[in-house]
Amino acid sequence: MLQRTYSPKRMQLYTIAVFAVFLLHLFRYAQPELWDSLYWAYYVPLVPVLIAAGLYLSREGRLPAEKIFLLYWAWVFLTRLLNRDFFLEYDADKVLNIGLACAMLPLCRMLGEASRRRFLDVFSVAVAGFYTLLALPGLYAVLYRKALFNPITESSFCAFYKGYRLYFLDINANECALWFFISFFLLVYLFFRWKNLLCRGIVLPAAVLNYIILGMTFSRNAMLAFSICFALLAVLLVLERIKDRKPLQKAVVSLALLLALTPAAYLSFRGTAELMRRASAALIVQETEVELPEQDTMYVDDRGFSDSGRFEIYRSVIPTFRQEPMRLVRGCLWSNVMSVSNTVLSSAKAHLHNTYLQVLVFTGIPGFLLVLAFSALLSLAILRLLFSDAPMRVKALTLILIGSFFYNLLEISLFVSADTRAFTAYIIAGAVLAYSREIRHA
Repeated sequence: MLQRTYSPKRMQLYTIAVFAVFLLHLFRYAQPELWDSLYWAYYVPLVPVLIAAGLYLSREGRLPAEKIFLLYWAWVFLTRLLNRDFFLEYDADKVLNIGLACAMLPLCRMLGEASRRRFLDVFSVAVAGFYTLLALPGLYAVLYRKALFNPITESSFCAFYKGYRLYFLDINANECALWFFISFFLLVYLFFRWKNLLCRGIVLPAAVLNYIILGMTFSRNAMLAFSICFALLAVLLVLERIKDRKPLQKAVVSLALLLALTPAAYLSFRGTAELMRRASAALIVQETEVELPEQDTMYVDDRGFSDSGRFEIYRSVIPTFRQEPMRLVRGCLWSNVMSVSNTVLSSAKAHLHNTYLQVLVFTGIPGFLLVLAFSALLSLAILRLLFSDAPMRVKALTLILIGSFFYNLLEISLFVSADTRAFTAYIIAGAVLAYSREIRHA
């Protein structure tokens, strides 16, 4: 039996609970003190209940990728014990939130087709709507080169005065950038999902705004992920038009488009920055009647293709395992991931800037292999959808995951972080796995 029938009431309650927890993370940075209160009062005691409910409800028809992710969670828990964190005094949040990912991943599989579409609609509107609204004050900060403050916390809300990059809620610009990447491609999903011209008329300018704000973070990693996925989107649209061509012809056209559009999309961010610079100069002159200097470098990113010290960070994994070879088996506590690396690096770093290396040091080779296996199965599901007759709205979802994979080669979020970047990927991954299974058995 391809699709098990789940109790509608149970699934409705479970879906609402998962969505509510996701929304809690969506607003966490806006009011950190309130978040901490909710975290200890409600999140810590109730999320284990949600995880248990998810494991129980999803027990039948569990997909291989889901089973592997469950094994990864179990291994993370076991390695905490092997590292003498017997009462999860140090890494309880990692165990809790990777378990929450296990609850999010099977959600779309358990929903029927109609319920899944409704959920993805609401989810996409909520996430894209939130980040699009967040982008509006970001645009103001960019154009007027100002910092805006949160009146509740009296901390920075968004700022474009720290060098040349746009920051939100005191979060690193590289992390903020992926918010707007996700928002852009959720809007792409909604564009193909909705046929109403008015709805599409709202989606298009919202997508442009997210694109601009992504560019103003000057996150080269996120911009590259965007460029690859935008080029892939163009390829998918062209392939829809040439369905009847020979496979070799379609392959040549696809490769040519990818090679041409990926660098073009990446370079477009430079043009966007120049457009923002000119618009900002005109607005500031109009407001203050003060001419800005001709050599205005605030909107110029001169890093080029510099690795920003990442290769040095990656090499630090070698002395880590030389000094503590048992990490290859049992990993280490989260607080110790960089304990050896930071003794050999020229400056201390918060993490390894690569999700897979982070998992390797944190959970050892077994956890690393489980994550690779999950990534491989998810990649197969993505490829199956991309080369199928699935509707464009479904194929658009795969772009979020493709971009996230590229992003995680230079940053960390998947498999280790508990934030909307990772949780969005888990929910979308569940949808992609479900659609892929249905196509395979169609």
